[in-house]
Order: sequence, then structure tokens, then C-alpha cells
Amino acid sequence: MKFIKSVIHEMTLVTWPTAKETRRDTTTVIITSLLFAAYFALADWVILLILKAFIFLILISRLALAYTGLSAKTEAFWRRFYLS
Repeated sequence: MKFIKSVIHEMTLVTWPTAKETRRDTTTVIITSLLFAAYFALADWVILLILKAFIFLILISRLALAYTGLSAKTEAFWRRFYLS
């Protein structure tokens, strides 16, 4: 019972934010969240483009190996580093 009385007493001492402060803080959180979401979406898109370009280059090198008939030594080199 003593604990509950002390909690009630402490709650009366708390300074609660006004409606205006609450709206301001909520707006700040929402805008910040949207900005971070946009930033990470852009970063994800750029990384995806880079990876697609890299994979495209690997596929082109595979096709070049297949159509040029390079030596077995060169083909083994490419397979070891890029195709596994």
C-alpha cells in the first residue's frame, strides 16, 4: 500500500506535455522516420544497381568465354574467381 501511495504522489509531481508539444514531437518523429525510410530506400536501390551491373559483367564474361573458345587454362582462371 505504501508503494502505491508513493507512486500516486510521484505521478502528481510529473509535468505532462501539452497537446501542442505532443503534436510537435509526433510530427518530428513521423518526418524523421519518412526521411530515414527514403534514405535507406535510395541506398538499397543504388546497391541493387551496382550488384546487377556486377552480375551482368560476370554473365558477359561467361558468354565471352563460351563463344571465343579460350584455352582451358584461361577458362579455369575465370571459373575459379568469378563463377563459383
